[in-house]
Amino acid sequence: MAKKARVYDGTAWQELASAQTDLTAYSTTAQVSSTYATQANFPAGAWTSYTPVVSGTGWGIGNGTRTGKYAQFGKTVHFSANITFGSTSTYGSGGVVFISLPVSGNAGTENLRFVSFDTSTSTQYFNQSRFENSTTIVAVTLNANGSVSGYFTNTNPFTWATGDSITVTGTYEAA
Repeated sequence: MAKKARVYDGTAWQELASAQTDLTAYSTTAQVSSTYATQANFPAGAWTSYTPVVSGTGWGIGNGTRTGKYAQFGKTVHFSANITFGSTSTYGSGGVVFISLPVSGNAGTENLRFVSFDTSTSTQYFNQSRFENSTTIVAVTLNANGSVSGYFTNTNPFTWATGDSITVTGTYEAA
């Protein structure tokens, strides 16, 4: 079965005959250049797996789980990381939590969504993260106005426990 390429023309998804199709007609609305519309620049297949590292003073995954995946197209990296804390995980002593990136990035280019889940209240917290350095991100909490109100710690945005989780997704520029 042949895979079909699609491009968004600004109003709807349009199916293309192949990844080699000339996309010049879509370059204004979809910002796609026919120069890059080749299979070499749009690789097919599964994303690459990586294991995100959880760090910070006193933070440890213990018997929790960590999974991640990413796809890199030129200098653009799309990624997702999932962390679920286990019964032997540790949550720091007031220090912030850091998560590793799959590919070194350029600080200031991130657009990363950070979601945490508190199993005791079945509540999701939608936050953001920013680069701590080129290989690590740090989660920040937001107030009702969308401004940074603090960092994730052992008690912010909630007191962490077994089964609580973090999901980070986003796109950033590789170094």
